[in-house]
Amino acid sequence: MKPRLFPPFVFLAGLVLLVGMACSLSTTTPIPPTVTVVVPTQVVAPPTKPPTFPTQVIPPTNPPAIPTHLPPTATPFPAYFTETFQGDLSQWPYDVYLGDATKFSESQTSNGLHVELDDPNLYVYYYYTPVNYQDVTLDLTYTNLAHNSNNINLVCRNSKSGRFEFTVQNDGLYQIWAYDGTGGNGYVELADGGSTAIRSGQQQNQITAACVGNNLTLYINGSLVKSITDTRFFFSEGEVGFGVNISPSNQVTPVIVDFESLTISQP
Repeated sequence: MKPRLFPPFVFLAGLVLLVGMACSLSTTTPIPPTVTVVVPTQVVAPPTKPPTFPTQVIPPTNPPAIPTHLPPTATPFPAYFTETFQGDLSQWPYDVYLGDATKFSESQTSNGLHVELDDPNLYVYYYYTPVNYQDVTLDLTYTNLAHNSNNINLVCRNSKSGRFEFTVQNDGLYQIWAYDGTGGNGYVELADGGSTAIRSGQQQNQITAACVGNNLTLYINGSLVKSITDTRFFFSEGEVGFGVNISPSNQVTPVIVDFESLTISQP
């Protein structure tokens, strides 16, 4: 039997098929290479300290508010008031002008300031020192507790230059004086006289002295007794005060007086 021969193109086609299949079996899908991307590191410089500039203080457009509650101010000593001599008398220092100070005594009682003098030459004055006055009216109420030998004095415009002084004696006489402190004249009498308005004996009296401009006026128990005009001394201002002494014309001791009140007022 004669072998069967395949045509050459068939053989060739089969060969190509076999080669293609072999290639398909041995060929794998290539894996693309991994690409490493190196990102350059950015070097950040440390921050530098900003320059320091002086701070400009801008003033406020509105002023700061003032506190509503302010601390209280110190209260000054009063100028016009009534002293009853019941409390602190540190603003009423006394001056023993003449005489033996050991024969003078004072005390505060329910009636006021109790004063005793047992030396015929004693002159004692009390002055209200916190205030200097120009025009002023003084009303003094007091009671005699012993003999008719006391002189009660009211003083206005007391200073180193001098003072004006009104004297009422318990025996019925009065005087108005100028005390010349720098001219060397001492006491100069400006007016004197007697008055039935004075209550003698152990009674209460009220005397009023008004110093207004150059006019000096004395009232006793509400009655006008004397008014004069000073044309020589012209004391302008000073302290006010009161005093007591034993009458030179009636030197009987002791003198005992209760000073009950002193009113200082504007004329």
